[in-house]
Amino acid sequence: MALPLPVPPGVVRAVRLGNNTRLAPVPAGWNLDELRGRLTEISGLSDSSCLTQAFGVVLDAQHQAEPVVWVTRQESTFFPIDAWCSGADLDSLVVVRLLDEDAILRATDRLARSGGFGLVIADLSSSSDKATALGRAQPPHVPMATQARLRSLAHRHDMAVVFLTRKTRKQPSIGSMISLRAEASRSRNDDGLFSCALNVLRDKHRGPGWAHDEVVRGPDGL
Repeated sequence: MALPLPVPPGVVRAVRLGNNTRLAPVPAGWNLDELRGRLTEISGLSDSSCLTQAFGVVLDAQHQAEPVVWVTRQESTFFPIDAWCSGADLDSLVVVRLLDEDAILRATDRLARSGGFGLVIADLSSSSDKATALGRAQPPHVPMATQARLRSLAHRHDMAVVFLTRKTRKQPSIGSMISLRAEASRSRNDDGLFSCALNVLRDKHRGPGWAHDEVVRGPDGL
């Protein structure tokens, strides 16, 4: 996971760069308030900025004193030291690690029903890049009834429910009730920093086509 810069001299977020260096206008929309009451899907391959973008929302939620829960598989999760270096409060971040996708969806449903969290992240990104690109990976399946229930709970509790998936932009979303779907990507700059981009493919509130970009420093060794 790439780490947000602690504002070293001469480095600013891409959204604040001058017009001569910014590739496109970037609206200030990637935050918890933008995702409240909605189902969101962030997709990308393993070398994308999915975790960086997800933790951007985690940080915003924690700054608003909103409880956050991260639900994932037992064999795969974010690297805690990277999350801590990015500014996340790990003491207050609830992490639930389960056996499979069905268990993740059941837990996500129960946690959402509790109304005790402002942000629920369900990490369904477990397939390999090669299997995904070749279309051999079994795509995550979220039953329509589960989508409808989670959408209703997100609206009722003013909560954001975010799914992380591993897929290309050409592959379909996990469900028709996903209100916002975005593709995360990452590229290395000449100065060794990383440009992390989030391109919105679907947005039922604002319409697709907007993006969020920021410049970050990768973890040591990356």
